[in-house]
Amino acid sequence: MFNHIKRSLLLWRVLIIQSFSRVIAYRAQSIIWLLGGIMPIAVMFVWLGLAKGGEIGGYTASDFAVYFLSMYLVRQLTAIWVMRRLDSDIRRGELSMLLLRPVSPLYNYVSDHVGEMMVRGPIIWLVFISGIFLTGNFHRLDIGNLLTFIPALALAWIIIFHLYYCLGLLAFWINNAMAFDPLLWALYTILGGILIPLDLYPESIATWLKLLPFASALDFPVQMILGKLELFSLLVGFGVQLFWVILLTLVRIVLWNAGLKRYSASGA
Repeated sequence: MFNHIKRSLLLWRVLIIQSFSRVIAYRAQSIIWLLGGIMPIAVMFVWLGLAKGGEIGGYTASDFAVYFLSMYLVRQLTAIWVMRRLDSDIRRGELSMLLLRPVSPLYNYVSDHVGEMMVRGPIIWLVFISGIFLTGNFHRLDIGNLLTFIPALALAWIIIFHLYYCLGLLAFWINNAMAFDPLLWALYTILGGILIPLDLYPESIATWLKLLPFASALDFPVQMILGKLELFSLLVGFGVQLFWVILLTLVRIVLWNAGLKRYSASGA
């Protein structure tokens, strides 16, 4: 048991170091990713302008600043591109090389993201903290909320990773799985709270939206930093996250097993 854990940790270490080295070699790509994720900050200025006349749906100008800066943080720290990798590897037959390795290709895809985030993460946090400070909301950061935010962020990453992974696996059956990328982007942009805080929707609609994976992966962690969640809402939010993690994991396993049989039958 101990040897198995030791080998697994060594494997993760090697894969993450490889990914980290690759990211360092292509730093320009990381900068482009960072610049491409500033939508929440741009939207923040719109809502700050609207909030000059007073509160909107219980949100003050300070709330909007913290909300959208936190949304930038969550969105950037959960950026996933595994759909593109899967679509390319499956269609071009490069998945065959990964299947020859003694570990699941899932290890490679996960470590690829971890290595990237080791480079981007400190910059993303710096932008977030700087934005909070410049908008005069540094006092809004609570250590207790931030500590609770970490596991919520981890579950959010798993949810979004699986959403993209499952859609990427459709490349086993269709020629262009990337066609779903704009649709998924639109769904969690609109339904996840990137454009409008979900609390500003009518209560009956907001309640249902918060049960979807998009809000669970974006709005829920943001609300933790904002400090608007009571204990019951916190427990419900974590429960919803765990539900989607389990469901999407099962969907991933089913799609992978079915797709792998099709992939092997085609002679790849």
